[in-house]
Amino acid sequence: MPNDKVKTIVFLPLAAADFVVANLERGGYEAMAVHTVSELHEALCSSEYALAVTARPDIDLVRHLQAIPVVNIEVFFDFATERSRDGTPRRFDAKSFLTRVDALTASPQFGKKRKDQSGTEPQSRSRFYDLVELVRNIADINLRKCLRRPTGS
Repeated sequence: MPNDKVKTIVFLPLAAADFVVANLERGGYEAMAVHTVSELHEALCSSEYALAVTARPDIDLVRHLQAIPVVNIEVFFDFATERSRDGTPRRFDAKSFLTRVDALTASPQFGKKRKDQSGTEPQSRSRFYDLVELVRNIADINLRKCLRRPTGS
């Protein structure tokens, strides 16, 4: 896996997966869609993928197969208008989605920052990425503290 590309696995139904993969590729990411649990298992066992995108019901499944960051795609869909609540298509917030993917892949564990479509690295990290990294580190420290605490009887 090249250091400048973060490979992303997308575990969704066919049409949704193709839509998400297209958005990731437009954002400069290498992505592959899988649609069955066996395909997901095979892909994650390869250790080529550093990030997963799926829907809420499948997040635990992905995390059980491999401990990688998982993006819940459902939070990036919004009703376009009040009237669209009747079941008409919802609007996808591609900008927020790619911002979230950027934040998850901007950490040092991924080597380099992602490159944009022109093949150049962004000029500077935004304060947002620094804040996200700080929050992730604090959450990790707090989790470790909780795991070390002896349980009282």
